[in-house]
Amino acid sequence: MNDNVSVFSYKDYVTFLDDLLSSKRKSDLTYSQITFANELGISPPRLSQILKGKEGISVKRAKEITPSLDLSEKESEYFYHLVTSRTSRSPKQREESLRYIEENQRQYVPASLPMSKIGLIDLEGWDVIWNLFEINADFSDLKKISFITKLSVSEIEAVLTKMEEIGLIEINDGTVKRLSTRIKFGNSLPSESIRNYHQRKLQDAIKALDTQDKSTRKNETLTFTMKKSDFEKLSLKIENFIDNFLNDTEETDHDEISTITIAMHSRLEEAKKLH
Repeated sequence: MNDNVSVFSYKDYVTFLDDLLSSKRKSDLTYSQITFANELGISPPRLSQILKGKEGISVKRAKEITPSLDLSEKESEYFYHLVTSRTSRSPKQREESLRYIEENQRQYVPASLPMSKIGLIDLEGWDVIWNLFEINADFSDLKKISFITKLSVSEIEAVLTKMEEIGLIEINDGTVKRLSTRIKFGNSLPSESIRNYHQRKLQDAIKALDTQDKSTRKNETLTFTMKKSDFEKLSLKIENFIDNFLNDTEETDHDEISTITIAMHSRLEEAKKLH
C-alpha cells in the first residue's frame, strides 16, 4: 500500500477509496474510475454512488473487495472495520469497530515529524535502531546491540535520546517502548540531510560487498540507454517498486533487518556532443 494513501490514516472508507483512486490516476494517466470499479468487482454506476456517499458498502462486500485493494492482512482488517463502523446494522458492532479504528490509528499512522524534530535522520543508524523494535530487540544491554549492529554505544544512545525527545518512544527504568510503528518525514527535509542519508546507505552497500556473502546481500546493476524525457517515468517506477517491495512477504515474526538502496544516475555529460 502506498504510504501516501495509508488506510490507517482514515476514519472513513469513502474518503480512503476516493484518495486511492486519485493516487492510481496520478501513477497511470490512463487509469479511470471504471477501471477501479472493475478491479473491485463493483459496477461503475454503483461505485460512483458510493464515492458520492449516496450508497454504502455492505459488511459482506467489504471482505470480498479487500483482495483487490492490495492490502496486507492487517490493513484488510482495518478497512473492514472502516466499513462496519459505518454500515453495520448492529450498534454494538459499529461501536466496537470505532474503538478498533481509534486504537490502531494511534499505532499504525506514521508519526509525521515537524521541521523542529527532523534532526533524527542526521543520526548514524537511526533507521536500524528503529527497525530493531520490529524484531522485538532487547534494549537492556546496549553493548550487545552495539556488537550486533556495528553501531557504537554512544551512537545508539544518541538515537534513543532523540527518539524519546520527539515522542517516538518512551524510556522508563531502562525499558524502551515504541509509541508509533512508522515515521513520516514529509517533504520538508533539508536537501543536505537527504544527501547525507543516501550517502551513508550507499557506503553501507559498498561495505557489504566485502563483508557479506550472497546469503545476506543481493546486487544487480544495469546500464541502459533511454530518452532523457523518460527520467520522470522511470523515477516513478522506482518509487512504485519500493512501495510494493515487501508485498507477499511474512508480516510477523521478523528476525532480520536489511536495507535496499536504489541509485539511478546519468553516465554522460552533454550527450548531444556525441553526435
